[in-house]
Amino acid sequence: MGMTCYLQQITPERLEAVKNDSSLLPSVINSEENPEEPLDIDKTWQGIHFLLTGEVGGGDPPLANALLGGTVFENASDYIFASFLTSDEVKEVTEALRGISEKELKDRFNTEEMNELKLYPSFNNWIDDDFDYLLGNYKDMVDYYKSAAEKGNPMLVYIL
Repeated sequence: MGMTCYLQQITPERLEAVKNDSSLLPSVINSEENPEEPLDIDKTWQGIHFLLTGEVGGGDPPLANALLGGTVFENASDYIFASFLTSDEVKEVTEALRGISEKELKDRFNTEEMNELKLYPSFNNWIDDDFDYLLGNYKDMVDYYKSAAEKGNPMLVYIL
């Protein structure tokens, strides 16, 4: 099964509702009123986060906000991790992502270091071919952020 990460565009109104009552999070995530389907980046979240920040978790915004940042929902017990980014934060992340080339990501991809850090999902079995797996999901994530920024949508990020 594993820990899978999703990004979900929502409307500003729905963000306000869930900020005021985090118990609404599952219904907001599963709502047919969301502007887009959620993006499933599978189990690549920690690998991508590491390529963006050089950190296992945390790091400096706005890149750290892309997957493991934003404002964390403290009472989201159904989730391993759940946070939101405002429309402005989505735009900041999108701009930061535009500044990163595929070559830069490839240069940051270090299987020895990633194995030493036991990054999810490969832990200590990262191999060079895993870069393509990360890159494909990374590109989907960038496109999803661009779409959200163009529409002025906030974003939910959650790991199940």
